[in-house]
Amino acid sequence: HPATSEEFFTLLETNFPPKTVRALEETFMVGSVTTSKNEPFVIIRSYNFDALFAGLLAWEPALYDDLAPVFGSHNAGTRVFVDAVKNNASIRILFDEAGTEVLLYAFVNQNTVIITTSSSALSKILEHL
Repeated sequence: HPATSEEFFTLLETNFPPKTVRALEETFMVGSVTTSKNEPFVIIRSYNFDALFAGLLAWEPALYDDLAPVFGSHNAGTRVFVDAVKNNASIRILFDEAGTEVLLYAFVNQNTVIITTSSSALSKILEHL
């Protein structure tokens, strides 16, 4: 059977709060989209916006490292997420020390979040939703 979102985040041994993981829908998507390079993404859904939003904020300090097995990683140095709006979506972007986007997550609606590596990847994914 396909892995559930709970199995996926448990297998990766993430620091995603367990209460939030339990609030996720079972189905999720992992893939890659081509911009100037192949960029990975994860799409998750929850029935509980408040739990999802709070869980993602709580996960931010570990999110980059936790997803490194799926997304790859480079030394991002000091990492702090900042708020932005792109493609009419409220997003949180993580920049490396050189000011390059290395990770972001976007609420595309109350129940759906896309996690990916750049704004251009997000734009491509949104074209196909």
